[in-house]
Amino acid sequence: TERPGQLLSWGELSPKASYYFDQYEFYDQSSGSFTNIGSDISATQYDAAYSQSGGKYRMPTRAEMQELVKNCTFTNEVVNGVDGFRVTGPNGNSIFMPASGYRQYTSLQYISNGSSNMKCGFYWTSEPYGSNNTSLYAYSLTIGPDGTRNLNRFRRDYGLAIRPVENRGAILGDLNHDGTVDITDVVLLVNHILGNTSSTSFTTQDADINVDGNIDISDVVALVNFILEQEM
Repeated sequence: TERPGQLLSWGELSPKASYYFDQYEFYDQSSGSFTNIGSDISATQYDAAYSQSGGKYRMPTRAEMQELVKNCTFTNEVVNGVDGFRVTGPNGNSIFMPASGYRQYTSLQYISNGSSNMKCGFYWTSEPYGSNNTSLYAYSLTIGPDGTRNLNRFRRDYGLAIRPVENRGAILGDLNHDGTVDITDVVLLVNHILGNTSSTSFTTQDADINVDGNIDISDVVALVNFILEQEM
């Protein structure tokens, strides 16, 4: 799709009406500090792209975004009425990245304001800024209206877009690693939860279907629903 999609605070899974410190899930008002949710949240329970796609996609890392900045050309383009940037790699393949703007408090910034010169793109990477993972900021890609681009840092409580990349790791729910998700995977998951197997052939990340950090009956329900949706 050409639309930028949801604008999310870093590490959160759903958009909000407003973006302030006191509404950010990973800010502790009593201590005035940010929660450490990891040095790289790509393909984890804090990755909205991973959660919403059932593991098919994930947030890009800082290195992957840096590769776009160094190796690709960025040109202005309008696709189906949406302003954005055509990002073309050395091999000629390209992607379209909408001029997403970002959410600050209750306002949408750098999206239009009546001028094409104000339309910019802001996209999260999966890595926080700084060495202790509790910084106010996370790394992001900023694309200027003329196609200039750089890796920057942005406040974690602001709402930015995510440009997902394909998750080429294990298929979420494919517990027996046969390349498909079916009833045999459900049986494995149920037996694991009941303690009827000592198998360690799959990881917690593979089996956490609803990406909440736990493996329980809710993952069985989510896995069955996923299989039924695939068969419809």
